[in-house]
Amino acid sequence: MPRPETIFVVEDDVLYLNLINKELEKMGYTHVKSFNTGKEAIQGLDSKPDVALLDYFLEKDFTGMDILKKIRQRF
Repeated sequence: MPRPETIFVVEDDVLYLNLINKELEKMGYTHVKSFNTGKEAIQGLDSKPDVALLDYFLEKDFTGMDILKKIRQRF
């Protein structure tokens, strides 16, 4: 049965990102938004995530904590 929750996954390692997405799909989540960088995640904040799975140590720009702060400021 599909689950309506919106989940943001932010992970700079493509292997882990794909693994997480596949597991969420197996669990019935259909509204998963995936991002490789913090910048992409922040730009993708057009809708409020119900859950955010954040890699703390992103290589290119922001940390997971930076993204969490942006989510909390916006919503």
